Amino acid sequence: MKRHDLVILTGKQRPFLNDLWLQVREKLRGEERRYGGHRGVTRSLVEGLQQISGVDWLYARRYGRLRAKTVHAVADARSVRTGIAAKRNGLCDRLIVGPNIVVRAFEEDSVLASPEIDMVLVPSRWVKAAYEADEPRLIGRIAVWPAGVDADHWAPTGGPRRTVLLYEKRQPEAAEDAAEVVRSAGFEPVTIRYGHYQPEEFKRALDHAIVCVVVGQSESQGLALAEAWSMDVPTFVRRFDVIPEEGTPCSAAPYLTPSTGAFWSSNDDLKRLLASGTDAYAPRDWVLANNTDSHAAQALLQIAFPQGTKAQTQAA
Repeated sequence: MKRHDLVILTGKQRPFLNDLWLQVREKLRGEERRYGGHRGVTRSLVEGLQQISGVDWLYARRYGRLRAKTVHAVADARSVRTGIAAKRNGLCDRLIVGPNIVVRAFEEDSVLASPEIDMVLVPSRWVKAAYEADEPRLIGRIAVWPAGVDADHWAPTGGPRRTVLLYEKRQPEAAEDAAEVVRSAGFEPVTIRYGHYQPEEFKRALDHAIVCVVVGQSESQGLALAEAWSMDVPTFVRRFDVIPEEGTPCSAAPYLTPSTGAFWSSNDDLKRLLASGTDAYAPRDWVLANNTDSHAAQALLQIAFPQGTKAQTQAA
């Protein structure tokens, strides 16, 4: 039986014929490949790995018996338990899990603290701190790993930009307050609401936007923000530092930098940011240097193979 360098798991195993029929239906309908778990995270990993040669990896919705140097359970507690069984049975040397398994580290009977797991992945530093507070057995066993962006797809056309995009995530009243500030600055905001748009709709809106004003709560990573940056649109993000019902320190934009945008806390802050313009920002340059699919895949391989793969050793 073949032993892969890396096997990626994202959920429930499928019988062979079930998976084969699903693949045929997708091809006949001209559909994009379906990715398990959080689609954006799994897609970034798989398509990033496709850009790297010399690594024998497998992502399939039908797993069968696993033999791998490293198993990576990306999403779903069922895939974690599949990986744990593989580790116990000697079918893999290393097991890494995350970042889309649970919201709180103690969920699913604290499966993340299972001794078979070598490393738990989380998308940002504040999530790492929250997991360690929830489950102290994870201290020293967590790595921060953000997914990347398809920068070829999320690329501006170079057309005129005249609008201010308002991205609202479960904060309609606060978003309406922000919309009034945008109007007072001389713009009619174009609103995109989390969970109520298609990716191409978001992309078109970004392509016409000077800036994106973001009103939400906590973000474990903020892939939508990264997509905006890849479209060369800076983000002005309403600050959100603590989850009220939990008292947990958090962030509304863990990867916001002086190159990609700025935080605001009050209407006056937002007015000043809108008045200052966007010449000081270079969000797409930041993505190309730090946050593409290739960056994500390379970072994952460093975690999956701390001693390096054969290809990495030869390249060095």
